[in-house]
Amino acid sequence: PERGSQFPSYVTPLNLAAQKNQFVIVQLLLQRGETITKPHKFDCLCQECINKNKFDQLRSAKCRLDAYRGL
Repeated sequence: PERGSQFPSYVTPLNLAAQKNQFVIVQLLLQRGETITKPHKFDCLCQECINKNKFDQLRSAKCRLDAYRGL
C-alpha cells in the first residue's frame, strides 16, 4: 500500500466494496457510474501489459487478481 493508505492505489472503492460483500455500497457506486475494468488476459502482449510486467510483475498480478475478485 502507498504511504498513508490502508489499500494500494489500484483498489477502487467499488472493487473493495465488492470484495467485502457490501452490496448496498456496490449498488450505490454502480448507480453513480463506477465500473471495474476487466483485466487483460494473462498472456496479453499489448504494449500496456508488456510495460506493466516489465516494471513490476508482482504488482501487475496483484492488480489483476483484485480486479477479478471485485468482478
